[in-house]
Amino acid sequence: MNDRQRSKYNSHLALRNLCGKDASRALTSALPAWAEFYDRFLAKISYADACVLIQDSNTTGITEAKQSARTTLISHILETGGALCSLALLREDPVLEAKADLLPSSLTTLPDHLVDDKATELLELARAVPVPAPGTSAHGLPSVGLTEGKLDLLETHIETYNLLLGSPRTARGTKTAATENLQTTLDEIDRLLEKGLDKLALQYKGTPFYQEYLLARDPVSLANRKLEQPPTPPPASSPPAA
Repeated sequence: MNDRQRSKYNSHLALRNLCGKDASRALTSALPAWAEFYDRFLAKISYADACVLIQDSNTTGITEAKQSARTTLISHILETGGALCSLALLREDPVLEAKADLLPSSLTTLPDHLVDDKATELLELARAVPVPAPGTSAHGLPSVGLTEGKLDLLETHIETYNLLLGSPRTARGTKTAATENLQTTLDEIDRLLEKGLDKLALQYKGTPFYQEYLLARDPVSLANRKLEQPPTPPPASSPPAA
């Protein structure tokens, strides 16, 4: 990771920390669109985290991140599968219902590569659901809460899991992929922020949250604030003995 990438990555981490605070979540909960953009941001920054771990050859970090990514992916599989199962009932589609009706226990015992396969299968099933014609009573993905944004989110979690899953077996190839993909991911995060959260954050102008948001989005100011923090004073020395 070069200095420019490191600066941008640290900025994104600062933004994640700020927006993840309870006070920030309470403030932004009034904007439903904020949650969707923020979820996409979290998914992308998780992928960037994986790239950095692999670049740094952080074996322990990779193992922990892979387990976390597996848990997250299973959660999204169950959410997507549940929505598709409900849609199948509405559409009277027994084939879709059979494929989408999943139990948590059936996923937690799957080998790693099969978890990825199941997530990919559900993503393909969802994207194959036809869009209802205007003016008809047919049910589509939005009727069960499956927006294109949620499917993009699932796809990003699949990509993150795949990257981490391959690291122990194909370390050299995976490290090369992580290096190549990091800049692309950082650029995607920038576009997501510029078109989404940056615009919505204007709703909070004049609040401490907005000032902190601007600071997190400015890597130079963020770095300067860290440099300007006063050093920890040395412990007081005992007076010399008389």
